[in-house]
Amino acid sequence: MSPVDDYPYHSAVLTRVPTSTLSQPSPLQSSRAYSIDLSPRLLYCSSDIVSCLASTKISEYLEFKALDSIFLLQNDSSASSVLKLDKVPSSREDIFTSPSLSLSEKRNLMKFITFSQQNLSSTAPESLDDLLKSPEYHLPQTLRNAIQYAIALSPTPGIGQKEAFKAIQRHVAGFGVYGPFPLIVPLHGGGGELSQAFCRTAAVNGATYILNRKIRGVRKDEGEYPFDVTFDVEEGEALGRVRCRHLVRAARERSSRDTVEITKRVCIVAGGGNNGVFDELFSSDAQFKDAALVIVPPHALNVEQDVPIQIILHGGGIGECPMGQWIIYSSIRQSGASALDNLVLAEDKLLACLSSADDLQIEKVLELTYRCVESREDDGLQRDDEGIVHVDDPSESMDFDDAYSKARKIHVELFGEDDEFMEQKDTSNEDEDE
Repeated sequence: MSPVDDYPYHSAVLTRVPTSTLSQPSPLQSSRAYSIDLSPRLLYCSSDIVSCLASTKISEYLEFKALDSIFLLQNDSSASSVLKLDKVPSSREDIFTSPSLSLSEKRNLMKFITFSQQNLSSTAPESLDDLLKSPEYHLPQTLRNAIQYAIALSPTPGIGQKEAFKAIQRHVAGFGVYGPFPLIVPLHGGGGELSQAFCRTAAVNGATYILNRKIRGVRKDEGEYPFDVTFDVEEGEALGRVRCRHLVRAARERSSRDTVEITKRVCIVAGGGNNGVFDELFSSDAQFKDAALVIVPPHALNVEQDVPIQIILHGGGIGECPMGQWIIYSSIRQSGASALDNLVLAEDKLLACLSSADDLQIEKVLELTYRCVESREDDGLQRDDEGIVHVDDPSESMDFDDAYSKARKIHVELFGEDDEFMEQKDTSNEDEDE
């Protein structure tokens, strides 16, 4: 596959907070102590990519930790402007033991989850929200937010029932696969570590990687390797051109009408105890205290916030920052100054909820904002007149499902349905040797 023709991130602004505003010495450590993920995602235990990692033994190159804490940062009530953190009851055990749910709410919530699992191919025209507030379930706004934005992970209001039911099924099916949690986090760099693990496996099987080079031109000839690809390199530099049997490139640039902008922000926070202020998120007997997911539902901050804000929290135990510090990854499907203002406000409200104790001192030591562009509709794979395959970049969704699905489609397009994708590693000989 070719390198991406244009960088996917735009308008990036990196700010190191002035040391005059920080404690001395500055909590910001050497760059080697940080591994910031520009496209943080969630890895579901029940997803195809996790099954692939296990069956191909690629998981041996990786380390994981669990993420079993999901929260909503929302109003106490429709008439209140005070925000609070509510843990999302995401498993059956959570639902039955939750002290904040009434008996009728527990019964209706379980009834809905059962219905969603039995109707994965639903063609109903009503949205998920319409279904949840119908007389059949009559769930309050707080629970509708939990299902639609925290479990189904809808990036916008109005998600359809079929799409939502599949997302809910993915979440529910993840419990018990690798423990009592539906999500895991790759350590030391998230998606970057996954890419590196796949690269290592490919290299062992004969793949060659040429990094950080743009394609200058493509010429097609006859023969077994018809594509002659030249790279934008200095005169005399090695591997200035390659010949290949197939060529896959990023899809051609789209007009602004066909794309949606997503504003993202990264903030590194220091202070507040052995593992930072985020200790307040977890109960004293919690088994996993290194990662959490926080969703800010639409209009929780202000009227202009008409889509949810998705926040992933990684502590020092994830290997992306030193112990005692946390990285706040936040994103919103909005553009412009209002989008950034909403991300900063959500960040500040979250920290305010966590630092209510007088002895917790919080410092922001690094801030990064950027935006990325995503196609509104995926056109799938397109072959041009020369036989070059063009494919859209994976969506900016919070999971790896789309990236894995696109990789499989590319494989089928190039090698056919009968060629096995990500061949499973045969361990029978190893077992006999032991």
